[in-house]
Amino acid sequence: NKYGKTGLELYKLAGSGDREAIAAFEELGRNIGELINLTIYILAPEAFVIGGSVAGAWEFLEGPIKREVDRFPVALISKKVKILRAQLDNAGLYGAAALCISQM
Repeated sequence: NKYGKTGLELYKLAGSGDREAIAAFEELGRNIGELINLTIYILAPEAFVIGGSVAGAWEFLEGPIKREVDRFPVALISKKVKILRAQLDNAGLYGAAALCISQM
């Protein structure tokens, strides 16, 4: 990446107030928000659940993500979309396990 640091390193730096690290999360949040906006155009989902390591940095990403989604041109649609942090740290694993069990 252009910052030359891992996500964990940037997270720790952002937590200590490092401006470059905070800017990195702002940029990531905007990019995620743009992807959500594209998905809204295509699928019009009711909600997005953000999980994994991205959810671990939620305090730095939630604002930029939501600000970008608020820029969606059709407010009637975007205002209805919920953007949530996953409540389970291993949500992907639980989902994969549930899928496997349901296929048995």
